[in-house]
Amino acid sequence: MIKNKNNIILIKKIGLGLVIYLLLVCSLAYIQPKKVAFSYQGPTCTRQITALPDLQKSDGDTSFEISFQDRLKIGNFSILAAKTCFNAKKAPSQGQVTVKTSLYGKNIASKNYRLSISEKPALTQLSNILTEPISTIRPINLSLTKNDEIFDYKLGIDNKDTVCDTHNTSIICNIEPLKLLQGKEYSIKLVRYFKGQKVDTVVEKPIKTIQATSLVKSSLTNKQVIYDKPTSFELEFDKTVVKALVSLEKIQKDSASKIDIKSEYLDKKILIQIAKDLDRDSEYRLSVNNLEANDGSTLLEPLAINFSTSGGPKVVSINASSSGEPQSKTMVITFDQLIVESQSVAPFVSVSGVTASVSRNKNQIFITYNNAPLCQNINVQVKAGLKSDYDIEQKYSWSYNTRTICHTSSVIGYSVGGRAILAHTFGSGSKVILYTGNIHGSEVSSKYLMDEWTNELERNFDNIPKDRKVVIVPTINPDGLASRSRNNGHNIDLNRNFGAFDWQTDTYSGSGQLVAGGGGSAPMSEPEAKAIANLTVSLMPRLTMSFHAAAGYTIGNQAGDSTNLANIYSNLSGYRNMTGVNGAFSYPITGTYDDWARDRYGLTNVLVELSNSYNSEFYRNKSALWAMLKS
Repeated sequence: MIKNKNNIILIKKIGLGLVIYLLLVCSLAYIQPKKVAFSYQGPTCTRQITALPDLQKSDGDTSFEISFQDRLKIGNFSILAAKTCFNAKKAPSQGQVTVKTSLYGKNIASKNYRLSISEKPALTQLSNILTEPISTIRPINLSLTKNDEIFDYKLGIDNKDTVCDTHNTSIICNIEPLKLLQGKEYSIKLVRYFKGQKVDTVVEKPIKTIQATSLVKSSLTNKQVIYDKPTSFELEFDKTVVKALVSLEKIQKDSASKIDIKSEYLDKKILIQIAKDLDRDSEYRLSVNNLEANDGSTLLEPLAINFSTSGGPKVVSINASSSGEPQSKTMVITFDQLIVESQSVAPFVSVSGVTASVSRNKNQIFITYNNAPLCQNINVQVKAGLKSDYDIEQKYSWSYNTRTICHTSSVIGYSVGGRAILAHTFGSGSKVILYTGNIHGSEVSSKYLMDEWTNELERNFDNIPKDRKVVIVPTINPDGLASRSRNNGHNIDLNRNFGAFDWQTDTYSGSGQLVAGGGGSAPMSEPEAKAIANLTVSLMPRLTMSFHAAAGYTIGNQAGDSTNLANIYSNLSGYRNMTGVNGAFSYPITGTYDDWARDRYGLTNVLVELSNSYNSEFYRNKSALWAMLKS
């Protein structure tokens, strides 16, 4: 028992001696300030024995926080620490800072540390960074003069910014979220932060982004119709392509299906191989997305090329209208591609209504007929089965209806200048309706109206009553039309040259001035007046319609039912009915065609003054013209 007691006393003496020794060592360590170089690479630590670290409190500068590492513990209580570390609580500034620790912060067993802080990390080669255009999709990589794990960095462009990553001496900024445009100029700045608070701007300068990549050549164009059986397509760009997402789809109404392809990059080209033949008579779309060139540029927008495949030879045109075709003609049917030479076209082409011969050349078929009857319906059919040069068969039949001309044209006389005066005749009924225009050459709208009326009857010949004959003389005064003058080649007003009861040689102009000899040397002295007069007498029409411009009137010549007809025409066209109104014109009028028809033959006539000298006003007059024809 005495021996054990002595051992316990000895152990206590040794422990007390150890504590005293350690305290002496620590006291010696606290005598001089400890110099510490602050590191931006991470926590700054120094080898320093500190007694009772759990009881140490910071004193002096509060911009740094002190912690202790490498502790010697008895149980959970720290006796010593071999390392002291300093963590910045606010952004470090270049210079020296003294930080002190002591027991309970009471200046007992205190230790001073003098931290030396170097200048903050800076960008290397500042004058040379970002001088070349940058990619809008690739990260910007900047280099620092020293490792930095203290600060954060953000790259800002036009009020938008992106957080950068730091790794050793590198700052890596992903600018793709900034959605910069290619080929543009921007102002860029790199801003340094400490714990979310801005410290300073590291650099600010203008930059340019790289010009976009462009498609310069393609074996396929938008909306192209492909007639052959392609096995590949080729796209060429102005820069070397490093990657792209290429797809080919078949488009069907509201859906699209993928087509198997293989894409290969050959410098600036993308070669697209098609796994199998494309379906015919179908719609497709070739798309290029996410393309990236070797300089980091992209396309301005995804590339989409829509195209279709032909279903075999297809008719694209025929040189015939639906009516008014000549009685002898070669009709030409044009296809969108060549027809294979080894195939005869005769079994596939049929013509009804006329006797015709059929021939072909390359992508055209010729149908020739001669001396067909007037108003003869003709039907042309091309049956399915024609093959193209690529052995692709036409799947659909084609049919076209046309008709030969329904009117005859004849020369009823010649002008002073030798120009023919034409009359167009529809039908052969006993009731004749005669339409005339352009007796005054400057009133070209009346000629245009008669031309359109001729075309209207040609298109709608079947609507002409069987007991009618319609005769149209578009131009009574072809010399005046050619010179755009009111009078004929002898400077005579033709509508003052007819042998009405009031004919006289001298006439009056629209302003009321006397025109000596304006009515001609005698009634019917002019060849144009004789021509229309002779035609009128030979026809003895139920109604004559005379078209002028541009007063906007209808006037019946007060023979037969002209007054009623003028009123009907007025109601349908909107022109004022001036029949029987004194002073309808502000100057004396003599020797007119419509008065001659009444005075000499009692013929019914309605004169129509269009409201425009150059516009036919066809649709304004259409229903009225038909009403007169059927009256």
